[in-house]
Amino acid sequence: MLYINGDEHTIGAMIANDCITANQDPDWQTLGETAHPDNLNESWGSKLGYLLKTFTRIASYRQSNTDIINVAKAYFEEFASSNPFVIIGWNEGNPVEIFNFHLWLNDKGITHLFFDTDTHIDFNYNFGINYVADTYVDHLKDAGYETVITSDKYFGRDGHSEWAKYLLKHIVKYKMM
Repeated sequence: MLYINGDEHTIGAMIANDCITANQDPDWQTLGETAHPDNLNESWGSKLGYLLKTFTRIASYRQSNTDIINVAKAYFEEFASSNPFVIIGWNEGNPVEIFNFHLWLNDKGITHLFFDTDTHIDFNYNFGINYVADTYVDHLKDAGYETVITSDKYFGRDGHSEWAKYLLKHIVKYKMM
């Protein structure tokens, strides 16, 4: 199982429409502040799950890294036997908190991969193969991908496909799955 969590980039903000979350679309307001279904299906996480031929659980949009960590820990405490592969995109944060979560995942025997979404977090810790050096935004901009027309922050389908392939190369290179 592939477990993915992160910020609005992870849920595919604005890929298929002008919405970041479902509650911004009158047809999907009852879903609340979760991923918009049309965007989620086109997100890098959904594409990566398809490429890996595995069930993918993409957690709902989180506001902070503390929220991401708390939701993930609660999920793994409840579903400890699911043997997940975890990928998390961090949007900012306390390096100590993120490193401690890395150690917690290691202690639980949970394989994981981290990356920064739009801001490079300065670490003085060694994550080994568990941290991708490029940020999501920098990688896509350097590769020539454009953001969607209605935003200068969010990438479209082609950018999400590229990021899924980029992560897949890392996963295969280091035999993480």
